[in-house]
Amino acid sequence: MPVSDKKREYATKLRALLQENRSVLIVECDNVGSKQMQQIRLSLRGTATILMGKNTTIRKVLKDFLKDNAGHPTAALLDYVVGNTGFVFTNADLSHVRDVCRPTRCPPLPVSAASRPWTCGLSPARPAATPARPRGSRP
Repeated sequence: MPVSDKKREYATKLRALLQENRSVLIVECDNVGSKQMQQIRLSLRGTATILMGKNTTIRKVLKDFLKDNAGHPTAALLDYVVGNTGFVFTNADLSHVRDVCRPTRCPPLPVSAASRPWTCGLSPARPAATPARPRGSRP
């Protein structure tokens, strides 16, 4: 069990979600803003619970849960606890939950907009931001 009170509460919440729900949807949350996450949470309220958190804590809780419940199908989740992933726990139909999450998906930036060249206004001959002053000319 984790040491701090905050991690203990998180561990009990994750264990309860693992025991109460029969389906888990794994989601990647790269480049997702807090407003977008809040919209998804509001649209899933009552049907599903989104859980995000520290990967090390999730791995530890999953391993402890699997020690107590050997052969539980959540053993497959350990491979997916990498990067910025989250879990959507639900007892409802997964296709319904996926359809609720999908419309909020933002398209990636076009390559031309993400790597558009820009100029900083400095000539390559003189890269300094301020013009050089001769020594001894300090006011």
